[in-house]
Amino acid sequence: MEKTVNILIGGKLGDFLITLQGVKGLCKSRNVKANIFLIDIGWEFGFEKTYNDLYPILKNQSYIEDFQMLTDYDLDPIQTPKENSPIKIYNSKLIEEGYIFDDYLNSPLLYKACWADIYADLFKYEPVYNSEWLSSSKIDPTYVNTILIHRKFSPIRFSTEFPYDQVISENDSVIFASSNIKDYEEFPWKDKVPFVHVKSLDQWFTLINSCAMYVGNLTAPVVIAQAMDKLRVVELPSNEDAFHWMGEEKYNPKAKWFLNNHTNNLI
Repeated sequence: MEKTVNILIGGKLGDFLITLQGVKGLCKSRNVKANIFLIDIGWEFGFEKTYNDLYPILKNQSYIEDFQMLTDYDLDPIQTPKENSPIKIYNSKLIEEGYIFDDYLNSPLLYKACWADIYADLFKYEPVYNSEWLSSSKIDPTYVNTILIHRKFSPIRFSTEFPYDQVISENDSVIFASSNIKDYEEFPWKDKVPFVHVKSLDQWFTLINSCAMYVGNLTAPVVIAQAMDKLRVVELPSNEDAFHWMGEEKYNPKAKWFLNNHTNNLI
């Protein structure tokens, strides 16, 4: 029987998915598999629904042994700096043999380095920049040669000079995909690109796995693209979150980004 380690993780969805990069790195470096316990904090689409959507995806990953919802805990509003956890766990064995994966909040590299470096430094393993940590076998042949755009309507996440018009005009097959039609309605170039309404997490994985390139701002779908090591161009905001997406391109030609007046020449 393989050795396992317990990992406790909360939301939001994008944060959870990026955290799995650190989980895989930790598991690979210590030759263990992860028992992942989902915590009911921060799930914008509901705890049980998110768990059910994630279950078939996570159970298919080689470094994950088990995936469960954690219910035996309370919110812990009074925290010491040493604890730094929003929950109080009653099954102490989970923590004795594992981790609450929010330690990155105390990393000295937070807002200074990409996620690969942050997790490698935190859990003391060699960083890996060009490796997927989530995989899917599903392909929709309709979108195999398609550029997939997803831009969440959140102006704080926008780069005002991002060349979406160039992406659309220079490619024969481009779609705009979102689970929220408002994102499409607010997209300035919507008249030039058809809309695909995404209705499940499984559909997101299939679309991103199928497309030729993913283009979009900071949301859960762009993390899926990164986790699957898809060719991607990330629209970075003019704030400190941008640093978590810069640096990987030095080692991985599929990792591309654009920030006003700065680019790693991806487009």
